[in-house]
Amino acid sequence: MKTEQTIAIVDRSLKHKLSDLQWLILKHSEQGKTYIEIADECGYSPDYIRENGAKLWQSLSLTFGTKVTKKNWLRIAEQYQISTKHLNTVLIPIKIEKQLWMFLVFVGVVKK
Repeated sequence: MKTEQTIAIVDRSLKHKLSDLQWLILKHSEQGKTYIEIADECGYSPDYIRENGAKLWQSLSLTFGTKVTKKNWLRIAEQYQISTKHLNTVLIPIKIEKQLWMFLVFVGVVKK
């Protein structure tokens, strides 16, 4: 699967739309680039890229229900797409306490 298609899957899976910076972080991470290399190419400081990357991985981890990192995001997103290909799944996050979240999952079969 092409990276752009996988990024589109990620974008559709999140509650919010990916920012341009998040899209760049995903694209460059897939190419194996470091935060320093991403920062140099995109005109940001490495700390800014690292901070936004950490927020992105945290958001994706909540969305996909497993730990997502710079090195595994592509595989996780592809697995998620394959596992939900024939299902119409909606995850509804519910905050129970300060750091504790629960997800209600609604699943329906997509008719062909």
